[in-house]
Amino acid sequence: MVPDFPNNRDKKKNAVFGGVVGLMLGVCTVIGIEFFDKSLKTVDDVKRSLRVNVLGTIPQIDFSDVYDFQDSEKIKQIDQQLVTHDYSPTPVGEAYRSLRTNLMFSRDNGRLQSLVVTSNEPGDGKSFTAANLAITLAQLKSNTLLIDGDLRRGVLHNTFGVSKEPGFSNYLTNATPLIQVLKETHVPNLTLISCGSLIPNPSELLGSHQMKRFLDEIRRKFELIIFDTPPLNAATDAVVVGTQVDGAMIVIRAGKTDRDIAKQKLELFSHVPAKIIGAVLNGTTPDMAHPGYSYYHY
Repeated sequence: MVPDFPNNRDKKKNAVFGGVVGLMLGVCTVIGIEFFDKSLKTVDDVKRSLRVNVLGTIPQIDFSDVYDFQDSEKIKQIDQQLVTHDYSPTPVGEAYRSLRTNLMFSRDNGRLQSLVVTSNEPGDGKSFTAANLAITLAQLKSNTLLIDGDLRRGVLHNTFGVSKEPGFSNYLTNATPLIQVLKETHVPNLTLISCGSLIPNPSELLGSHQMKRFLDEIRRKFELIIFDTPPLNAATDAVVVGTQVDGAMIVIRAGKTDRDIAKQKLELFSHVPAKIIGAVLNGTTPDMAHPGYSYYHY
């Protein structure tokens, strides 16, 4: 039988009820996503979860067009996007200079001559950060040494277009003198030591007497020393080197690094005489990395 009238004739009530239910479902969905998403996204997330100071924020960089070049040309393209030698006010260049300033003139850190750069996982940008931080330090006319301490999967020899061997591992095994592993780069005042030959026991060598001899020698030759070390989830090399230098810096990938895992890995430093001076939040938006960039376009 066809009804003579609607079962529920209050259309306004139905519309309000549907709107309220839809709003509640949307709010619950957002809250659920935020609750289950444990990645670190902002500076406040890092400070609240890890209890470390954020030294700098680096914007996301698009390398989609870089891979169209040959290996020998990639570094030129990458350098232009990151640290410009003419000090042009790009967001990325200013972000690295801001990081340099916070490192060099922080009252909490004191004077830093040697620094370890590491991360939680591969792909967080630790090698890229170490390389470009070293470039900005060299631009201060400081005699800077960048060491590829990732003796398992070092990549800095590709970044700067130098030979992989002889390198750091060759020196630590007493196979090569220091003078032969020091490699000049295309950046003035910046010297690189590549990772060298693959060895089976890198952690042991990094804590050896030869390592102490190495540090004593390079501290007399260079004003600033940066170690690029493996991620914390792959090895404890960063912790071993961290006990022998002035400080350690953790690179965190915004929207990717898990806060619980990062907190767990940072606890490795609490059991040894190593100092964590802060973190770098990598892969942020340009406005978060350098809010005052619009000043250059007034």
